[in-house]
Amino acid sequence: MPSPNTPPSATPHRNIDALGATGVVVAAMIGTGIFTLSGVVGPDLVTTDRFVVAWVVAAIIAGLGGSVYSELAAANPNTGGHYLYWRTTFGRQATFIQCATDLVLVSVASVAAVAAGSSAYLYPLLPNALQGWVTEAGLAVAMVWIATAMHLRSVRFGSAVITVGAVAKVVILLIFCALVFGSDIPAKPAAENLGAPPSWFSPTFADAVLLVLFAYAGWENATTVAGDVQNPQRNVPLALFGGLAGVTVVYLLVNLAFLRAAPPSAMLDADGGPVEAIGLFTAEHLLPSGVAEASGLVFGVLIFFTIISATMVVSRLFVAFAERGDFPKWLASRNEGGTPGPALIINAVLCSAFLTVLDLEQLIRLGGITYTFSHAGVGIAAVVQRIRHPEQHRPFRMPWFPLPAIAFALLYLWLGISGAIREPELLPFIVGGWLVAALLERIGRRR
Repeated sequence: MPSPNTPPSATPHRNIDALGATGVVVAAMIGTGIFTLSGVVGPDLVTTDRFVVAWVVAAIIAGLGGSVYSELAAANPNTGGHYLYWRTTFGRQATFIQCATDLVLVSVASVAAVAAGSSAYLYPLLPNALQGWVTEAGLAVAMVWIATAMHLRSVRFGSAVITVGAVAKVVILLIFCALVFGSDIPAKPAAENLGAPPSWFSPTFADAVLLVLFAYAGWENATTVAGDVQNPQRNVPLALFGGLAGVTVVYLLVNLAFLRAAPPSAMLDADGGPVEAIGLFTAEHLLPSGVAEASGLVFGVLIFFTIISATMVVSRLFVAFAERGDFPKWLASRNEGGTPGPALIINAVLCSAFLTVLDLEQLIRLGGITYTFSHAGVGIAAVVQRIRHPEQHRPFRMPWFPLPAIAFALLYLWLGISGAIREPELLPFIVGGWLVAALLERIGRRR
């Protein structure tokens, strides 16, 4: 069996430096989640302590994952992320079934979810004449294709746009927090009587953490594009931990700003449902009218930068499958600018299809439950690789091995099982994805 260090046959195009890799992480993380999920989970969590702890627990889980993924990426610095680690640990069949399901139900669907979130902020700002012939889903589809066109130009151009977007997100969110903390506090909406808060180990609390983890999704993206990163043994771990630490601080500040506007149980819209556009909700309660009106445009544009980052990452997953013979080889072909054009186009087509049939919350929940199993598998893979290849060079080694890997795997299994208990209607989609992937894998073996 070849060592996990064995590179693919294609020569990596290493056009992304340390700052660019960190930008990929930050731009992917700060997007739809922070601008929507606080309002979605607030009424379920009821109290401020449950609300804050849910975000802290999600950050801890992501931090454990950063340690696990950094070791695996530094030892095997090629394109693919979790797909690559599954493949070198569990073999082609199990990897194809799980990761092909992930690619569609998680990765592609997540790009669609981000586009839907951006459209939710931007669509109300369109002139009435445009709203007459462009739907909210149609606007989301258009943004996916615009992001795709940016990447088709070249890897350097797409990476530069992502880095600019990452910096803009952090700066604008900090400005937003400063404005909110400096504002006069009007009378807060009264806390609603939504019953007792969920217990710490209940499926309801676990489901809230699972949703919040979507806001942290992207912390591992530097490993997915590792084949494009310069000096990946050093720069990938730096991007993972640096991006995650910075974003976690920003998230906690932003959530304190949200809580300044309303307690979790009062994060409700006029119809009594959870507030998805929590950023706009906060701005309308605490900021002057002109600033509040502009916030919808600003937040929508910031989320659009996440579409750009996520599009780059997902296209590399198609490349990873193709380079290892699981998908047609032409999906790994690149243009003169280093861009995998066919993979980008396939991603955009699939995103467009998702946006026509599923809404934002459905996309987030479906992807979250599916991805828990892949992350748990990566935790197991880190332990197996240490045992199977003790002599392998590991420029980064997780501290206190194997505790971070085991804790990471168990936590994700807990979240996945709890999410499935809470939303059993999504299980047919996941099981169906596994069955279709298993059928495709069997057909591929017969070729």
